[in-house]
Amino acid sequence: MIVERAANTAILAVTALVLATAVGLPLGIVTGSRHGGLIPSVIRSTSLLLLSMPPLLTSLLLVFIAARTGWFPIAGMRSATTPAGGATLDLLHHLVVPSLAIGLPLAAMLERLQAQSMSEVIAKPFVLATFAAARARHLSRRRVRGGRSRVSRVRHARRRSGARGRRSARGRRRVA
Repeated sequence: MIVERAANTAILAVTALVLATAVGLPLGIVTGSRHGGLIPSVIRSTSLLLLSMPPLLTSLLLVFIAARTGWFPIAGMRSATTPAGGATLDLLHHLVVPSLAIGLPLAAMLERLQAQSMSEVIAKPFVLATFAAARARHLSRRRVRGGRSRVSRVRHARRRSGARGRRSARGRRRVA
């Protein structure tokens, strides 16, 4: 019984960590690389709200929403009968509410840390020099800021701020 409960706890912890990382880091890149605007402001406000709310209140709010809508189960790790989708889909369906309850505050914290790191790195001279060099080559503002082959401050800052890319076949880093 202890082994089964430990396995359930490990599954929940890994799911919450993956969710927090998948949500928090990209949102941190967005808020750290853009100053002003509606989207970064909404992300920062939501992050601040999630960080300032006690985890018990966040959990109760999620359970209340799940109970009122009926979209997700509010108790248990598995259904009594295996549904048509299989045991894995049933497990994932039961993990939504608890992993959100654990992962959202962690995602808010990761978002704030990544945004802070991005803002610091974007202000560094080597990033500003890269941006100025691209503009000096008469690249359009759109091509420098974004686009398919971008030479943007965000791309260069992302490497230094902790959001690492994948390694290429030669062992060099390339941003995903």
